[in-house]
Amino acid sequence: GPKGPLRVTKIQLREIKGLMRGIEPVLLDADVSLGTDGLVSKALVKTSDNKAQVEIAPKDGGASLNITARNWQVPFGPKVQIDELRTSGVATSSELVMREFELGVFGGSLKGQARLRYGEAIALDGDIAGKGMNVESLLKAFGSGFTASGQMEVKGTFAMQAPGYEKILSAPRMDLLFNIQRGTLQNVDLLRAVQAPSRDGTRGGKTPFDEMTGTLVVAGDRYALRQLSAASKVMS
Repeated sequence: GPKGPLRVTKIQLREIKGLMRGIEPVLLDADVSLGTDGLVSKALVKTSDNKAQVEIAPKDGGASLNITARNWQVPFGPKVQIDELRTSGVATSSELVMREFELGVFGGSLKGQARLRYGEAIALDGDIAGKGMNVESLLKAFGSGFTASGQMEVKGTFAMQAPGYEKILSAPRMDLLFNIQRGTLQNVDLLRAVQAPSRDGTRGGKTPFDEMTGTLVVAGDRYALRQLSAASKVMS
């Protein structure tokens, strides 16, 4: 008998080169499933090296997203290595709301929620709580001229805005409470500065501490430390 019309139920794409201004090129694979109405019922987009993927499904005029990554380097901004990422959210034509994300980074973990808005400009804001992060690795990734070590806990809010994704990490605004355990400040000898103060200041040396707490306020390329407190057997 006569055959019905040909119906496409699945589309597979391999090694598509993703190009965006200011972002390193990345190869992508995509598997797209189509419903009987010919519309997308679900899609899986992943990097060709299988280090990051996004599961997409239509939802209420937008789309639900499940994003995972492992041993993946962010392709823009500072060279940040993501040990593990898990998040889910809902995307519309103007924003992506991530109800919760879990991020393994700098040897520790971050949890929080975030909202990404896109249009003429890109804006990202939310709140975070992290623990066990290596301070030295964090400072090195962001090109800080300041050197320190220790394990850090952090909690606070963040907001970023830029003309495009490639600049989103270049001018952050953050208000963070932090606690650093068993660390060292390099090129700063607080004990020598207290015992033998100099009119020109004291440079060089190092200051070990058992615990340091305070508030870090970031506004673009400006950093301010407030309510700083350090405890050390050496300084006591």
